[in-house]
Amino acid sequence: MWDVEGREYLDFAGGIAVLNTGHLHPKVVAAVEAQLKKLSHTCFQVLAYEPYLELCEIMNQKVPGDFAKKTLLVTTGSEAVENAVKIARAAQNVAAPSLLAARTTGARITRWR
Repeated sequence: MWDVEGREYLDFAGGIAVLNTGHLHPKVVAAVEAQLKKLSHTCFQVLAYEPYLELCEIMNQKVPGDFAKKTLLVTTGSEAVENAVKIARAAQNVAAPSLLAARTTGARITRWR
């Protein structure tokens, strides 16, 4: 990395999505550019897209066992935990009375009894 005066620095700092590669690693930049020319991220719940479906199918095939499998990719750990709780509650046939006021998954699952 270089600062505005042209001094060179070693990039020992890490941040979101740069921890293992450093800042603007050429291979990462090339991969991102290639993907953006195909399709940038869309919300799957709004528009299904093929790479998402393909990855889910691969993951389903890798899970051992002879039973139906479903995969959901989410953005955050919070979404993953909230969806796991929803699935666990549904598997136990727990009723969710009025969900009209619950706008997020977290709010919905806390209303379940």
